[in-house]
Amino acid sequence: MTTEISVPVLREVLARTSAPSVEDQSHYRIAASLGSAFLARGRSGRVTLLVPLPRTGGAVGRSGGGFTLSSAPQVAFDHGGRNWNQASAILECTDDKLADAFLVLVLDLTRRMNSNSGEITWPLILTWVEEWQFLLGRKHLLSPEQQLGLWGELWVMSRATNADSLFGAWLGPDQEPVDFFYDAIGLEVKVTRHANVHHVSQTQVEIPIKGLHWPKRSTSY
Repeated sequence: MTTEISVPVLREVLARTSAPSVEDQSHYRIAASLGSAFLARGRSGRVTLLVPLPRTGGAVGRSGGGFTLSSAPQVAFDHGGRNWNQASAILECTDDKLADAFLVLVLDLTRRMNSNSGEITWPLILTWVEEWQFLLGRKHLLSPEQQLGLWGELWVMSRATNADSLFGAWLGPDQEPVDFFYDAIGLEVKVTRHANVHHVSQTQVEIPIKGLHWPKRSTSY
């Protein structure tokens, strides 16, 4: 595809692509080549990303968040005047309501594949998909207090002179006693709806990181 690839572009391409007929040898009709992978429709009409692999993948795939990932020892391809069979990873959208979200996943995976200098293998595809599976599999919402705390941590990072370093030191998502730890310095961000009212645990003050102690300091803004 020469056009800049985006969700609307992929949606338009898929709208012009029907499922393969019974007479077709291939179980998939390719809608577009995305570099190292192919966007297609299966016989059921489901949107699918086919990723040719140098060798057969594992027997155990992944499922969740409106998609399934499986491997096949042989997939029949028919594209660009060429017919061939190859081992492949098969990423299939299982919920039409999540089609746009699935296309975002497709874009992310194909960009990773096209920027990867090595082989595109089954373990590599699994690793990338598991990141999305973890993201889409979260069911609980943050409480109002947790949302407020997250906002405070993001606010601090957005105003850091070296945001990349501070982001790398961020421990908030891991539920550590302090929110940031960098160069033997811990930083705990407290956000409240009430001025000058903060709650700090004894662990955060005395032994926040694996037995490390430091002088007690407190700064309010």
